[in-house]
Amino acid sequence: MKLVDKYLIHQFVTTLMLTIFAFIIIYLMVDFIENLRRFLDNKVPLNIVGLYYLYYIPYILILIIPMAVLLTTLFLVGRLANHNEITAMKAGGISLYRIFLPLLVLSLLISGFALFFAEIAVPAGNKARLNLKRHYVEKVSKKLSSRRGNIYFQGTGGDIFHIGYFDGGQNIAHGISLQRVQHNLVTRRVDAARMIWTKDGWILKDGIMREFTRAGESITRFRQYRGMGFTFGPQDLAKVQTKPEEMGYLDLKKFILRLRQAGSKVDRWLVDLYLKISFPLASFIIVLIGAPIAAHRHRGGTILSFGLGIFIIFLFFGAVQVGRALAYSGTLPPLLSAWLGNILFGVGGGILLAKVRK
Repeated sequence: MKLVDKYLIHQFVTTLMLTIFAFIIIYLMVDFIENLRRFLDNKVPLNIVGLYYLYYIPYILILIIPMAVLLTTLFLVGRLANHNEITAMKAGGISLYRIFLPLLVLSLLISGFALFFAEIAVPAGNKARLNLKRHYVEKVSKKLSSRRGNIYFQGTGGDIFHIGYFDGGQNIAHGISLQRVQHNLVTRRVDAARMIWTKDGWILKDGIMREFTRAGESITRFRQYRGMGFTFGPQDLAKVQTKPEEMGYLDLKKFILRLRQAGSKVDRWLVDLYLKISFPLASFIIVLIGAPIAAHRHRGGTILSFGLGIFIIFLFFGAVQVGRALAYSGTLPPLLSAWLGNILFGVGGGILLAKVRK
């Protein structure tokens, strides 16, 4: 049986590598064509464009691995079925479950790799890529930057801002800290729980202002404060608000904890947190669907396998997006919503695997 395992593993890995490479090339080409005009209009240097897509590859890899695993499974098992190799193995006393075992183990290992890679490489790559996009395409000043969910902004007159989180939907910033520095000395510090955008500008809520002079320190508490004269608007903060894909699981979990402490709604962020675990595991779940379907001998060969793969991928990503939408609307809890695709396809795959002729 070791010889059969080696054969299946070799065929699976070889086909998977070619499929992943093809998907990455197609994804990069489509994205480049879509963004070419923006690169040209903003005169982005060629080396920056190259770096942008180099940093993009880890994110693309995690995104396409489930699709590549599914198509590889359909191609491989379908070829074995059409060439009567599965029939020969069964005749030799090997059950279909035993034939599928190397593929299931490989898909489980791939899921483990995806979990590790998504935590280590993807956030760093996405942060570097999005920073290039902000600076060279969106023309965001380098004085405005974000780090691990925090926004740092250097304003006029020596003002240095720190904003814990900006809610672009409601135009409310949470966890505000402002320091005014003159001649290398802090002359004023303002801390506020929230900062709300209105037609008249920003309003600070529930805060404290400290003035530092030679005579000492004066403290003023306020429920709301206007007239700070901030020159930036919500659109400036939205451009640099850290996105979930820029943070690993642990960083995002800490960020959500800070949002809860600030009194913000966190359901949207919780869905992204749970997806960081559920989505990489899709590679194993999706093999449960693909292998039993492809095990039946059918006409059509590669073309039919490709069509089936696209259809199943469409259904899976549709289930993921439906789950996310249900969580955003408050219909389903975030944990269930993030795992909805895996649960539906896991149950479906288990049923197919149980009913397939052994």
